[in-house]
Amino acid sequence: MKTILKVVTIISLFLITLDTYAQIDVLSNGNVGIGNSSPTYKLSVAGTTQFSGATVWTNWENVILDWTNSWGAPVIYPSADFQMDLGKSTQRINTLNAYQCFVTAGYYKYSDKRLKKNIKNINSTLSQIKRLQGITYLPNTISTNNSLPKNITGTQNASQYGLIAQDVQKVFPDLVKQVDSSSYLAVDYMGLIPIIIEAIKEQNNTIDSLKTQLNEIHNCCKSGSKTKAYDESIDETLNTTIAATAQTTGAVLYQNAPNPFKESTTIKLEIPETVGNAMVCIYDLNGRQLKCLNVTGRGTTSVQIFGNELTAGLYHYALIVDGALIATKTMVLTE
Repeated sequence: MKTILKVVTIISLFLITLDTYAQIDVLSNGNVGIGNSSPTYKLSVAGTTQFSGATVWTNWENVILDWTNSWGAPVIYPSADFQMDLGKSTQRINTLNAYQCFVTAGYYKYSDKRLKKNIKNINSTLSQIKRLQGITYLPNTISTNNSLPKNITGTQNASQYGLIAQDVQKVFPDLVKQVDSSSYLAVDYMGLIPIIIEAIKEQNNTIDSLKTQLNEIHNCCKSGSKTKAYDESIDETLNTTIAATAQTTGAVLYQNAPNPFKESTTIKLEIPETVGNAMVCIYDLNGRQLKCLNVTGRGTTSVQIFGNELTAGLYHYALIVDGALIATKTMVLTE
């Protein structure tokens, strides 16, 4: 008990001595004011404040809380450039709310594989990305009373770019956060980056496949050789050429029957006597050529496809006459 009384006495004498040289007010409720005679907090400091500590880096000495900066709002900064951290890797700040953020070296998000579990690839993102709509917008008007910093009031007429959080929430709900039920929705824009990357890759694969198919079909039409790939939606111009060629040659490709089929199906054809060579080629949905059958008959003729030569699924088949693509149809093989 005596020790406690001694400590209280020493603290009291310290405050009384400090009060002699500075404006320090200690209220009966325990609130202490420095430069503030009516503190409403346990410690209230009026004016620019300097916090000093042990020097670790060259020229690093103090942290300053400045109330007179040009923005008209308080700012905290070190006494030397680049010499202050906020939080540590093992003692992190939970939530940081800010109006805007400027960085010099970059913004980094921990992405070490050792920090991840249940890792899964992102697939089929193009259709989801297409559901989002990028927009430009102006922020809603914020009260321009004199208490707001100039850098906030000066951004109200500057166009910004982004997405509507409610739209993102419908497609990628994990990328939209809300602090509580009454707060505004926020979007994790960095989280969209891997999704966009996979969508670009998906789109590029489709483009590459179509380019290959189109080149092979054009080469076939020029040289009369067999095609290796085909997709009936490749090119509108090509389809026009197909129709014109069919009218010129008189060749006709009919729908296979039965369709769907299991054991076998027959493809009926009309091949004019003037045709030099004709073939029916079969392709999977990726445009890969699986087989080609030579058509030796002329007039009304046919070719037969056997189910044991293919696996169950959807296929395209095309009639090629003298190197010209005449028409395509779709057939279904069941298990």
